[in-house]
Amino acid sequence: MLGGLLATLVVSTSCSPGGGPEAATANDGGPVFTGIGGSAGSSTVPEAAPPPLFGHYRVEIVATHPHDPAAFTQGLEWHDGLLLESVGRYGTSARRWVEANTGDVVDTESLPSNQFGEGLTVVGDQIVQLTWQEEVAIVADIDNLEPRSQFRYDGEGWGLCFDDTHLVMSDGSAQLALRDPHSFEIRSTITATRDDSEVRLLNELECRGSQVLANVYGSDEIVVISTATGRVEATIDAHALRPPDLPIENRDFALNGIARRPDTDRFFLTGKWWPILYEVELVPANTDGT
Repeated sequence: MLGGLLATLVVSTSCSPGGGPEAATANDGGPVFTGIGGSAGSSTVPEAAPPPLFGHYRVEIVATHPHDPAAFTQGLEWHDGLLLESVGRYGTSARRWVEANTGDVVDTESLPSNQFGEGLTVVGDQIVQLTWQEEVAIVADIDNLEPRSQFRYDGEGWGLCFDDTHLVMSDGSAQLALRDPHSFEIRSTITATRDDSEVRLLNELECRGSQVLANVYGSDEIVVISTATGRVEATIDAHALRPPDLPIENRDFALNGIARRPDTDRFFLTGKWWPILYEVELVPANTDGT
């Protein structure tokens, strides 16, 4: 059903440092990530790598769209004209396709009530969704959102993105795990640093070329991290987006959700229980944020 929608609908505007995971499949125990032609990867020709971001940026609002104020957003990704969103909390967790302009939910699949949904990403014709403390990565069908299989990992799951080579995963620390998209095993880890200090509480992730954009839990700043070195190479000040009635002191209303549109290099940004989805461009800023 959704496959046709994904093919035709075009929106005009709009982590664990532990050991290798144990694979658990729902059916015959075969490979989890088959991708296109039997290999993990995008369903389209990979885009040319965008130029990296360096320095300080602020957000310039291009458009605002409705966002479900009951959605405790844990992950966000743009794919084939729709937003893929992970909603968290026990009893309400789900993965769903959302029409960005209207906020309408096109399709949804709930998680079991004992699972807390976290970051998610698209790998080929499948979706990978983390859980918070259940140590399970769910592999779901991209068309109907139904679970196909799962992987286990050690520790907490927070954010996830796919850079066409590795699954990049956060666990709330300063560490990012680069995982094999076929086996989910950790291939390497990097530690996010800025001025020789660790940047902790890395949350939702968005891969962009050789860098990863990361929400920092409890902050309205997004950091841009090199996946080669772990160094923070750029920062994005998004404080102007926060709805005035959602205090930053309450982390239940944290800025959380980054989805990049590769065709425009614009970003969709939102937060937990935010009523607005922002479509923004990044504008170079002075060190004082102006």
